[in-house]
Amino acid sequence: MFGIGLPEVMILGVIVFIVCLIGYWVKALIDILTNEFTGSNKIIWLLLVILIPISFILYFIIGAKQKIPKSSIPVSSPVRNLNMFCSNCGKEIKEGSKFCRSCGNKITG
Repeated sequence: MFGIGLPEVMILGVIVFIVCLIGYWVKALIDILTNEFTGSNKIIWLLLVILIPISFILYFIIGAKQKIPKSSIPVSSPVRNLNMFCSNCGKEIKEGSKFCRSCGNKITG
């Protein structure tokens, strides 16, 4: 009637199914790479999903529960350089000092 028969619909269905599988495989890889796991679980899941592509199903059933929640990962504070130097003699000045201990120069700012 429309020129599309059962074989064409089946082929289209298989193509859509394969594209969905590839999409979930990529999603599993991205999820593994962007999250932290305990011990060596991250590398194990990564190798498993790369070497046996259908194992992404196992990852979503088992591995996703092994992720460390982002709230429990310690966030390191950025390192700030709080050292100040005297504009007169160039010696290091402790934070909060009013005068340089080396030359007596008044500290501004």
